[in-house]
Amino acid sequence: MVELEDGGRLHTRRVVLATGMRDELPQVPGLAELWGSLVVQCPFCHGHEMAGRPVAVLGADAAAHTAGIMRPVASEVVVLTDGTELPEDPGASVRSERVRRLERVGDQVRVVLAEGEPVVVAGIFVATTAVQATPFAEQLGLVLNPSGGVRVDEHGRTSRPGVYAAGDLAHVAALEAPVPSVVQALAAGSMAAGCVVADLVDGTRP
Repeated sequence: MVELEDGGRLHTRRVVLATGMRDELPQVPGLAELWGSLVVQCPFCHGHEMAGRPVAVLGADAAAHTAGIMRPVASEVVVLTDGTELPEDPGASVRSERVRRLERVGDQVRVVLAEGEPVVVAGIFVATTAVQATPFAEQLGLVLNPSGGVRVDEHGRTSRPGVYAAGDLAHVAALEAPVPSVVQALAAGSMAAGCVVADLVDGTRP
């Protein structure tokens, strides 16, 4: 049974969750205003737009990985640790001062640091924290992966019979995290829908 905001109720034999994940951003002044344009997460999605120009990686945890992807693409990669110790050598120049704020300067970003000269780059890559966009997984008591994504099998079935999940809110246990890709979300949705029909027709699952 599904309760609607207007007080209505729907009774259904199957539910497919496809509500996605929400990105929680680092708490740096000015970052939220530039999110999605000059501040991005995925080098594969946005690296080409910054080709041949200087870029920065904000944060220590994923610095080496992101810097390694962008080194052959960007003219320069600067890692901004924001006062945090790097777990490994990022293979790029490093600024360890605390980040005070980010400012748009034309089509670039100025990074104002606690000390020293500001850093001006074409764009900044940050690691976000992905959380469920809705409370449905928690309400249904679904098993989650360590990433926070709903655990599903290869066909989109969750830990609760009759409930399926597709898109970046879910992934199989073998993956470390959801894959934020429109193409893969479409494929997962198609797989889950086909599995719903098959389970209903076969009558082998409640």
